[in-house]
Amino acid sequence: MDGRDGIDIDSLAVGTRIRIGWLPDRLCVIKYLGNYRFEAVETRNSKLCAGDTFTCVHMQLGKEMCLDRLVRENLDLNYVIGTRNGLTTLEIIEE
Repeated sequence: MDGRDGIDIDSLAVGTRIRIGWLPDRLCVIKYLGNYRFEAVETRNSKLCAGDTFTCVHMQLGKEMCLDRLVRENLDLNYVIGTRNGLTTLEIIEE
């Protein structure tokens, strides 16, 4: 995390796992695939499903997180999480 409670995606190593959370009681573990692409590994109380992949260029506590090119099976869409209160959890759990 940098000084603004965000994660510098440019400095992530491929395979890094990050825990994100937002209200109410949503929690996901995502894995960095490189080139700003992530894969949802574990999800709880979320519309995201394990295996979903997406592009994200910015992650910061208290701010919404935009998931571009969210791919699930044959769907390719954009999705925003934490629209009301932003991310409440943001931590690197495995590098």
